[in-house]
Amino acid sequence: RCLDRHRPTTIKTSIRETNLEMPRVTLTLTRGREEGTMSYDGNTVPIGVSTAVDYPADSTIDVDAPGVKKRVHYSQEFNNAEMPFALLWIGQRGIYFHQWPVLGGSAGCVHIGEDHAEHFWNWASGRLRVVVQYQ
Repeated sequence: RCLDRHRPTTIKTSIRETNLEMPRVTLTLTRGREEGTMSYDGNTVPIGVSTAVDYPADSTIDVDAPGVKKRVHYSQEFNNAEMPFALLWIGQRGIYFHQWPVLGGSAGCVHIGEDHAEHFWNWASGRLRVVVQYQ
């Protein structure tokens, strides 16, 4: 029997295989602590996080999608507080990466210090893999 040359060929690729090729951000956290580190593009920087959020172990952000990357986002939950260099991570919960003092914890967002937030925001583009590991 010969192949049906008129039938389109579909190549299936798993999300995990696709994620391996994307730029990667790794959050290293310790359960019960509000501080951790974020590694991306050869940099490792301190971050502030929430102890009440169970962050997904492996996820993807489509940075170029409308409304994901904002030079300034205003928090609806916290009296329109300015969140500079905001990158939406978990949309259903309104969890962003953004500039904020690292110390003092978070309600869920990933706080990046003033020295690193703009650099991270400028670096992030396309599809971005976010990996969370607990130590």
